[in-house]
Amino acid sequence: MIKDFLKKTADVILGNKRKILVIFFVQVLFFGVLSFVFFNTVVPSMGHAKAAVDYYSSINVTSDSGMFGFLGDDPSIVFDNYREMMSYLKYLGLFSFLAFVIINGFLWVLTDNLFRKMKIRYVIRYMFDFIVLTLGFVFLFYAFIFSLLKDALLELDFNLLPLFWVLILSIVLLYFLYIGYSLIGKNKLKEIPKLMFKLGVFRFKGIILVYLINLLIISLLFYLTYLVVEFNIVLLSVFILVFVIGFIFTRIFLVVSVGKLVKKL
Repeated sequence: MIKDFLKKTADVILGNKRKILVIFFVQVLFFGVLSFVFFNTVVPSMGHAKAAVDYYSSINVTSDSGMFGFLGDDPSIVFDNYREMMSYLKYLGLFSFLAFVIINGFLWVLTDNLFRKMKIRYVIRYMFDFIVLTLGFVFLFYAFIFSLLKDALLELDFNLLPLFWVLILSIVLLYFLYIGYSLIGKNKLKEIPKLMFKLGVFRFKGIILVYLINLLIISLLFYLTYLVVEFNIVLLSVFILVFVIGFIFTRIFLVVSVGKLVKKL
């Protein structure tokens, strides 16, 4: 079964070289935009966090400091830096989400176009379904995971069990989400949740094996890229290109596999 999926994936790639080249450049654009967003939000937010921590570290608390001595001479430094840090993190979430649904959504459109002709109406419908499905899972993540994570972090007697459930629920949601992405375009939006559940449950062995192969490919490429970071700039560039190609391959492999498995339901 997996051998047939891999062969079909290789055939699709070799038979659509020009389209794969377009997908490659859009994939690079996606990673580039994410890197730009992270650099311009995470770095300054960590700077504000460090400023607040440095201020706290500089406070000299003594027995004569009084009730509010632990706040220091200018507590507004902490609150201002906290507000700025949270502002940058909100921008991080917003622009990462927009990059994901727009650029990454278009990557899924281009991937699906490897299997069928693409028209404007098809692209609009695909993007709409992609955004709706993503928003649905964001809502589920917020409803079931964010509140649980917040409670876990606020627990005075720190307990790893809530964080364990956060991890499990996140994996489950991602497991079904990417099955759903692979069903867009070939099925109506209202049919996707039912198919997604049936595939995830009744074709669990096949889906999880595909996921593990994809995870192994990405992990191996990431590790090899990490090993050559300081070794050779030319070799590093080659491995970065291979890393991007690996992402493209795993997406096509997932679409091919889900397409084959859904026929066996």
